[in-house]
Amino acid sequence: MHWKIGQAPVFYGAYAALLAASAGLAFSPDDVLGLITQGVQVLAGGLLPSATVFLVLLCNDRPVLGRGSTTFGRTSPPGLSCGAWCCCRWP
Repeated sequence: MHWKIGQAPVFYGAYAALLAASAGLAFSPDDVLGLITQGVQVLAGGLLPSATVFLVLLCNDRPVLGRGSTTFGRTSPPGLSCGAWCCCRWP
C-alpha cells in the first residue's frame, strides 16, 4: 500500500469495492451477519489442526530452518496435543 492510487488503480479499486461490500454486509438486516460469522468460525476450526501440524513439521525441518530448527523432543508435546484434539474433534 505504499504505491499511489495512480500507480495501482486495480488494487485500490478492489480494496474500495471490498471495503464497501463489507460495510454493506455489516449493516445488513436479518441474521446474515450471524450466519457468515458462524461459517467463518467453522472454517477456522477445520483449518486450525492442519495449520498446527504444518507448523510443527516446519519447526523440525532442518534444511528449511537450519540451526533454528528444534528437536523432536521439543515439538512432540504440541504434536501430541494437536493429534489428541483432532481425535476428539472427529469421532
